[in-house]
Amino acid sequence: MKARTMVRGAVGAVISGVIAIGSFGPTQTIAQPYPFSEKSLRAWILIKRGEYQQALAKSEAAVVERPNDPVALAVRGTAQQYLGRYDLALADHDLVLKITPDDPGALTNACWVRAIASTQLDLALTYCDQAVSRSRKRAFAAYDARGFLHLRRAEFELARADYDKALSLRKKLASSLFGRGIANIRLGNEADGRADLATATRLEPSVANDYLSRGISP
Repeated sequence: MKARTMVRGAVGAVISGVIAIGSFGPTQTIAQPYPFSEKSLRAWILIKRGEYQQALAKSEAAVVERPNDPVALAVRGTAQQYLGRYDLALADHDLVLKITPDDPGALTNACWVRAIASTQLDLALTYCDQAVSRSRKRAFAAYDARGFLHLRRAEFELARADYDKALSLRKKLASSLFGRGIANIRLGNEADGRADLATATRLEPSVANDYLSRGISP
């Protein structure tokens, strides 16, 4: 089964096996046209609903059914991520990257999970750089992930530049607006920063709490 859907907020989508994650963070994609199994689709719907424990159980069943399916693994990794089990999420996304080593979405995932877990940040940057160089229509996802990584590393000029690029491709990307707002405030551009924060919050009311949950606040 294939599915096409979109989640409100920073972005989220499932498009012919393309995975992207909801209210905070970049689109997490698998750009190859892999088939989307029924169990993976059900797990994805549960993630959209915020029912992460149930999503994990369903995604586990999907992986048992298709052990080397990158979509099933990515969905399970996403459920693990939302449950705060970053080591397990990292393992799943790294396995996806082994299966699809040149896929920009898999590279974005491998970068993103490290950035939110605040681990292996140099390797995360390598993956994000590769994702940016390989991305086309969904380059905003890679820029958004790398922007957050630069925020994590207190590289505020670089963060702002990446968020600018993400927003040039997707103007209403709440996560990038909020991240750019923080970067601007850190760089002394208080008015611009507060304006971005306000716009992001209007688009996605939970975005401030999402950032705070990752240890970053204005």
